[in-house]
Amino acid sequence: MAIYERDRVLLCHRRDFDLWNLPGGRVEAGESPSFFCQVTGGSAHLTDEADKIKYFELERIPGNTVPKQIERIKDFFADKAKTYCKVQTEGA
Repeated sequence: MAIYERDRVLLCHRRDFDLWNLPGGRVEAGESPSFFCQVTGGSAHLTDEADKIKYFELERIPGNTVPKQIERIKDFFADKAKTYCKVQTEGA
């Protein structure tokens, strides 16, 4: 899942590795695939898995963001009305 606000996307910095990624996790059996949404209320909180949470503009996404996450974010911002369903390979 990706959360966006005013052309910025929410990323979480992992505690166990120096990497930024989209909030959420792996799709487990019986779950729906990932999607993008907007915040309508509440606030984000740090967890035992994330030590930083921050919104980034597409051009300012940190260099240590997981490449597959960057691909998903670019697909979304290319056409917010379009739904993408594709296979990503390692290193993509």
